[in-house]
Order: sequence, then C-alpha cells, then structure tokens
Amino acid sequence: MADLFAAYAPRDDHMESARPGPPDDLSIHTMTAADVDVVAAIRDERDGSGHSGHVVWARSAMARRARAPDDFEIIVARVADAAIGYACVWRIAPSETAPSNAVPDGLYLGGVVVRPPFRRLGIGRALTAWRMPWIFARSDAAYYFANSINRTSHDLHREFGFREIRRGIWAPGVPFTGGEGVLFRADRPED
Repeated sequence: MADLFAAYAPRDDHMESARPGPPDDLSIHTMTAADVDVVAAIRDERDGSGHSGHVVWARSAMARRARAPDDFEIIVARVADAAIGYACVWRIAPSETAPSNAVPDGLYLGGVVVRPPFRRLGIGRALTAWRMPWIFARSDAAYYFANSINRTSHDLHREFGFREIRRGIWAPGVPFTGGEGVLFRADRPED
C-alpha cells in the first residue's frame, strides 16, 4: 500500500524552474466505462483494500454522474495510453441531523489520486485546473477539505484561491486519521 499523501516538500520558487513539469502527452478526460478497471486499480494501489470494491465504487461514481450531471464529475489523467490518476467533484449536502461542525452544502473538489511515480510533476495541479471551471460554471464557490496533516494538498489548493475557513470539521464518511478536518473555499473569480 502506498502512502496516502505525498511527502511534504514546501515550494521553493528557485527550485520550481528545475522541477519537471507534466509530461507533454498528458491528457485529462471524463471517466468512461473503459476507465473503470484502471481507476479501481489506482485506488487499490493507494489503499490496498481490494480491487473488486473499487470497481463497485467506480461504477457507482459513473451512475451518480448519470443521475446528477451537475453534482458529480470524475476525470482521469493519462500519459500516453496509461491512466496515472483521477480526481472527482461532488456535491455534499449534509442532512439536518448532521453535527453542527458539518461541512456546508456545496460542490467539493476531492479524490485526487496520482500514482506515486507521477507525483510532483504537476498532475494534481492539472487535475485541479480542469475541475475549477467545471465548478464555477455551476456555483459561485468551490470547496475542498483535507486532513490537517496533508500540507502538500493545502499548498496546491492555495494556488487556486482556496483559503482556510474552519478546522475540526465533519464530512460524511471521512475519518481524518492522524489529524483534523480543515475546510477551504474559493470564490468564482470576477469577470
């Protein structure tokens, strides 16, 4: 099982020019039925909980998108013919019985997973750049939450205008193991 989060390496503007960028043949597209097995394999590589369960997740993600196309999206990053990562957008609408520290109703970036050999190449940034206009075509605000110990994610999302809103949040089904939940928001840019 791979580490859940990329190792934290603060940005150094002097070193950024030396860091390799995304491969020239990087492409990003909406997940199709042909991507289900490979997305499941990437998820299983990350957490080791079993490929078949991740196939079920990927199929249910496609069904969710079909039912609510403005509330859910899943995209896949490819280099040449190989899928190397994926990312999601989904609407979270906590129930009335959710705890008082529940995240607010809105569209959330989430589920960015990049295979370890392709980390630190700008793939996560490219996946995020693809999703921001998708959200802003549907909402005035984009949200995302992360574990407080996932500083790599915090740094990446600041580049897209996200600012911390609150700590100690509750999000459905997310344990924030080893840290606490942190909620971030970015507002649609003025035209």
